[in-house]
Amino acid sequence: MSWKLIPRPLVDRSSLDLSAIQPDRFRDLDVDAVARVRLGLGNEPIELGECFDIEGAGGDDFVEIAGSVKTSIYLGIGMKSGILRVSGDCGRLTGVEAEGGTIDVAGSVGFGAGSAMRGGLLRVQGDAGSGLGGAYPGSSIGMRDGTILVAGSAGDDVGLAMRRGLIAIGGSAGAGTGRSMIAGSIFVAGTVAKGTGAGMKRGTIVLMDENTLIDEAVSPTFAATGRFRPHFLAIYLRRLDELGFAVDPRLFGCECERYNGDLIERGIGEILVCNPYSVT
Repeated sequence: MSWKLIPRPLVDRSSLDLSAIQPDRFRDLDVDAVARVRLGLGNEPIELGECFDIEGAGGDDFVEIAGSVKTSIYLGIGMKSGILRVSGDCGRLTGVEAEGGTIDVAGSVGFGAGSAMRGGLLRVQGDAGSGLGGAYPGSSIGMRDGTILVAGSAGDDVGLAMRRGLIAIGGSAGAGTGRSMIAGSIFVAGTVAKGTGAGMKRGTIVLMDENTLIDEAVSPTFAATGRFRPHFLAIYLRRLDELGFAVDPRLFGCECERYNGDLIERGIGEILVCNPYSVT
């Protein structure tokens, strides 16, 4: 069995701290105990049963939120195991500091989803706000590990100062994608905006749209270093496909144009621009 939480109208009108909703913590609770779980409504505590109708029972590490919680904050923060599924939109800072488990969002997520993530999987069927997989304001390190998949588009500063892990965006990404990146991998199927890879130290950014205007998106502190067929690309794409991320089959075995940089940071990061028509 699993728990189903059905949002009441109060949830859509208020900024609700959902950090206490954790699949592993709910496993051994009965319905009365779940109803008494303390959430945060502004600066005041509120019981979960005042915000959600509750169905199901414990026994499995599975919690479904059957509706949108788009004004929420901190859903899945520090999550360690289990599955947390949202059938609508989610608010700010979803899945931050997650260490394991899976967060599935059928809609979109707000600012800072997956910030400082340490493991697990965050999968979003809609769009994501700015700061996806990035660093907290004032922090020098963003996402440390784990996987983030967004079927739609994402805002600015995707993977800001990310240290490790994988981010894949099915649509476009905003300004500063991979800015100050320390390591890790970012895949973008659509377009990117200015400042892509600015200040990156290591890591790989893969741009899968052959129409990418590299001179507009990437600063002059990146140098074109030739074309090649990266063998690792097919491995990553196969993994993304296994996780349900849409992959253009023409990308398997394609050539990429490589740009190394940021040269002000020793120039050992790389941006790869795929050419899906170069497969032999």
